[in-house]
Amino acid sequence: MVTKKRAQAAMEFLMTYGWAILVVLVVIGALAYFGVLNPQNLMPEKCTFPMGLYCEDYILREGAAASFRLQNGMGNSINITKISINSQSYTQLDCENLEVNTVIHNGESEIITVPCTSLEASNSKVRAEIDLTYCDAGLSALDCATFSHTMRGELLTRIEE
Repeated sequence: MVTKKRAQAAMEFLMTYGWAILVVLVVIGALAYFGVLNPQNLMPEKCTFPMGLYCEDYILREGAAASFRLQNGMGNSINITKISINSQSYTQLDCENLEVNTVIHNGESEIITVPCTSLEASNSKVRAEIDLTYCDAGLSALDCATFSHTMRGELLTRIEE
C-alpha cells in the first residue's frame, strides 16, 4: 500500500512540473512567432566603415534609395569610383552597382545616393555590406583603374517611408 502512494505522489509531481514546462514552452513559442524575440529588432542601427572613412549619417527609403554622408579622414583626397550594397538579411534589398565619380577632400564630407528597391515593407530592418571602390584623387582615370582600393562597410538600419 505504501508503494502505491509513493508511485502516485511521484506521478503527480511529474505531471505538475510537466504541465508547467509545457506552458513555458508555449509562451516562448508564441513570443517567437510574433517577433518579440527576434534579435534583429533588438540590435542598434549603425553604418560603419574601416578607419579613415566615417559614415556621418545614412537613410534607406522604401522603394527609393540609400543615401550616405561620408566624411574623409584618410589624410588625402579620394575619388570614390564605385559603390555597391549587398543585402545579408531576410529583408531583400536590390541596389544598383553604381559607378560614381565623387571626390571627397580630406576632412570634408559628401553625400552619395544609391538607387535601391526593397521587397519588404517599411519599418523592417536590413543588414547589408557596402563595397566602396576608391583611389587617390590626384590620379588620372587610367591610373585610378589600376591603383583602386576596395573598402567594405556595414549597414544595419530600418527601411523608412
